[in-house]
Amino acid sequence: MKLSTPLISIVMPVYNTQDYLSECLASLSAQRFKDFEVIFVDDGSTDGSLAILEEFAAKEQRASIVRQKNAGAGAARNKGLELALGEFVIFLDSDDIFSPKLLSTALDTIQGKGQGAGGESQPADVAAFNFSQFDEFGNEKKRVGVHVDWLKTKANPFCYTDCPDCIMSIVNPTPWNKLYRRQFLLDAGLRFDEIPSTNDIAFAAVSIASAKSVAYTTKSLLKYRFGRSDSTRWRTARNPKNVVFAVESAVSQAQELPYANEIKGAIRRFAIDNYLNVMGRYELDFDSPSVKEYYDHVHHKFSSPEYAELSFSDFSEYPHLYQDFDAVRRHAFDEMGKLRARRLIVSLTSYPARIGYVATALASILEQERQADLVVLYLAASQFPGGIASLPDDLAGMVDRGEVELRWCDADLGPHKKYFYALQEFKDDVVVTIDDDLIYHKSLLKRLWKSYLQFPHAISAARTHLITRSDDGEPLPYKEWLKSEMDYPLHVPSMQLIATGAGGILYPPNSIADTFLDESLIRELCPHADDLWLKAAQMVSGTPVVRATKNLGLRYIEGSQDSALWHENLDGGNDQQPTSIRQWLERTYGSDVFAKTLHEHRGDIDGIQGAELYLRVCQTRIEALEGELRRARSEKRQAESLKGMRKTLIGKFRTKGSNLKRKGSSLKAKGGKLKRKLKSVLVRKPDDSHAG
Repeated sequence: MKLSTPLISIVMPVYNTQDYLSECLASLSAQRFKDFEVIFVDDGSTDGSLAILEEFAAKEQRASIVRQKNAGAGAARNKGLELALGEFVIFLDSDDIFSPKLLSTALDTIQGKGQGAGGESQPADVAAFNFSQFDEFGNEKKRVGVHVDWLKTKANPFCYTDCPDCIMSIVNPTPWNKLYRRQFLLDAGLRFDEIPSTNDIAFAAVSIASAKSVAYTTKSLLKYRFGRSDSTRWRTARNPKNVVFAVESAVSQAQELPYANEIKGAIRRFAIDNYLNVMGRYELDFDSPSVKEYYDHVHHKFSSPEYAELSFSDFSEYPHLYQDFDAVRRHAFDEMGKLRARRLIVSLTSYPARIGYVATALASILEQERQADLVVLYLAASQFPGGIASLPDDLAGMVDRGEVELRWCDADLGPHKKYFYALQEFKDDVVVTIDDDLIYHKSLLKRLWKSYLQFPHAISAARTHLITRSDDGEPLPYKEWLKSEMDYPLHVPSMQLIATGAGGILYPPNSIADTFLDESLIRELCPHADDLWLKAAQMVSGTPVVRATKNLGLRYIEGSQDSALWHENLDGGNDQQPTSIRQWLERTYGSDVFAKTLHEHRGDIDGIQGAELYLRVCQTRIEALEGELRRARSEKRQAESLKGMRKTLIGKFRTKGSNLKRKGSSLKAKGGKLKRKLKSVLVRKPDDSHAG
């Protein structure tokens, strides 16, 4: 006999999950909170799922089974909601596993957080929680159900006024990590879209935007199974039309809210995020007709007046979303297809003093989220006379396994080897150069690749310096350039930026002219500063540099910095070598290309970023001038001190001289007296009384 008026109703759609259903039901029976009903909606299962449900229901009085022809999880959840009796309702999936504290913790959260206008305790409309995901191999990963860090007010519970720019995205758009107050759902008229897949995101997102209060706990209460070939995620990838329907359904419902204009940014962000989230699933099937239709729809949507006006400043808190959005907005399907079809080559070099660290650097490249199509290591044959036998075992093993291709160079061009040969060998590919002494962030190649898709004719870099100018347009000394520790300007191609090799640099096909791939010129003009030489090439060709990502940090391999070029370059080298380069550019091209280009492009970073950058440049110049002023004042004080010391010494010398002069006069007088006395003695006549 089923319990009447349970506090919580569990609605669970079931479709062909016999392999996982028993484990799911066992975790349901283990719930510590018992005042619940569970409504199973069998969505036309053709395997043994129904028999498992019937066996469970026969033992569990809280359970009931409803059957329907296969119509999808959305229709099944709507049916269950119609039959639910509980004050609260939760929608769970039949292949997931639940913490024994799921219901009790979610109930405590929704009941204990909401506060009425008079201070009396009342339930929130929604309680959300964290979860983890796991695959068939048992690999588990924690996931965020509520992005608490997006809540500027840190309110709990919260509503749209606490995060108007992200209210539709702040909670993971799934129904199963939320406990709802049932009357709230009924009053808001919320229902699931009845489409084969992606039927839950509009319901989940609009429910959060509609709620007067959303309580949350950061506890992980559910394990979500992923990786099934028959899962909703897989069906979504095969039918992207459902995504279009779901996103537009969510947008339409949100725009009906009385405060829709206040959450306009959140609505657009939700749409962009979900359009792009699905786009990322087509890495292996981008040329299929369904994907082309989907891409064309999204490209047209992003190019419409509603979205075309968006700039980076509208995405300041989630810059990588802008990167993907802007790439799709800029490029039609055929153009994007050509860009994505290019290979990604990673190139690096080393030398004997650092060869022992290369395998560690390469290991971080081989574990990137976006894998390279080829990794090539260029070494000077003269430095390793024993060939591959000269290499450390771990590096040689990578070469033997085909993880890294080894190229022997006849000439040793120092740091220039990492790009010099690769840009000639892989002219039609995308080349990323890296250093041999760093452990790279796992997202580096992905961020650089996405920047390339956004700006295919720019050099994309993880770290950049900004070349600053004096008032007369002359480039300032290297020490006064704005260094890569700053996080702006992001996603703005600029001729004022110089890519720095330590973070990783991406070169589009044919981005460096053959003139600059001249061994003799490199040796003569810029043997050690490859970044400066390549910047000269970019100045001549008009190729800008774009900062591809926020600062990923530099994680040097321990011990690798005992031998490094920066020791020499920071000791004036980076101010000496530009002079040689600029003199050659003027002889070759008839003008000072550096100064001319900086002057012509001094305003290519505009808007908020441009204003911030201008202030930063001014601050840097002020700091430099203050430093010069401090040095001048210090020198003045030293000069005044020396002047005072000189005056004091002169005074002392004069006093001492006067004293010596007086002593001399006195001595002279005494000497005169003695001289006269002596003379009188010598000339005295003999006494007559002694005569004869």
